[in-house]
Amino acid sequence: MELTLRNIKGSELTYDEGDNNLLYLELNSNQYMFVKGDDTPANNGTKLSLIYSQAIAKTPYGNPLSTTNRFTVIVGPGKYDTNLVLSAPYVDLISLTGNRDVRINGNFSVENNDIYVRGIYCEKLFSIMNNYPLTKIENCKSTDAYSFGREIKLTSTLIKCECLADYSFNWKGTTSGILTDCIGGNKSFDFDGTAAGTYTNCVGGNYSFGSTLSSGVFTNCVGGDYCFASEQTASGTFNNCVGGLRSFAGEKGIASGTFTNCVAGAKSFAQAGTQSGTLYFCRMSTSKFNTSGRIYYSINGDGTSVNTGGGAAIKDPSG
Repeated sequence: MELTLRNIKGSELTYDEGDNNLLYLELNSNQYMFVKGDDTPANNGTKLSLIYSQAIAKTPYGNPLSTTNRFTVIVGPGKYDTNLVLSAPYVDLISLTGNRDVRINGNFSVENNDIYVRGIYCEKLFSIMNNYPLTKIENCKSTDAYSFGREIKLTSTLIKCECLADYSFNWKGTTSGILTDCIGGNKSFDFDGTAAGTYTNCVGGNYSFGSTLSSGVFTNCVGGDYCFASEQTASGTFNNCVGGLRSFAGEKGIASGTFTNCVAGAKSFAQAGTQSGTLYFCRMSTSKFNTSGRIYYSINGDGTSVNTGGGAAIKDPSG
């Protein structure tokens, strides 16, 4: 018995044509549309912009768009010459593969709340324009400075995002969102601003992680020199973090937070400033700790130990 494939008009299709039509049917439904990305970058960009404009006008299943009645634009790998603005809530835009293979040769801007974005490689500026606590951006990359927020209250969730240019991740802003596995360049993660969010496994260059105030929760984060509120106030919770020269409130700042198993270069942890916090198992590569705070089982730069916390000593987990 031979199977004959026909399109909606009744015309006979080859098996290859049938595969393509089935893919089209599967990826264009009541709740999602597909952009193939197999044309020229200019044409791809035009199609993507058109599909997005259609998507924000959709009413899936006859109901208005909402947080539980979403629409998704699925984008195939390819190059897209366009400046794209995500202006509507509840309309998501994701790479078909989940990888960073949707290359936008233009500016990409997130301008509303409750949007999910995944797999965008923006070759210009990737903007987050305002306070969008329900927006989630995952596995995206930008090449331009000031990407992923600038002078805003950044409350979104960012996962596996990357921008190695300077001033990325909310320059001069205040971040209270969640950032996980993100990578920035110099002066990233709230340079000249307030790092009050939750940062896990993030990496920044020099002057990163809140050059004015670091009051968030930092876990397994790594910065260069002058990181974690250098010469300012480090009042947050820092677990297994690494900074370079003059980090964690620097030499003359205020280290009032809790620091556990953190490592820094010379003149760190408010060495000549106000050290009113608590340090557990920390180390400076050179210089000695300011012992005015509570310091448990930590190591000065010359290899001498520091345990001046006062009260009942805690048990050294190293034995």
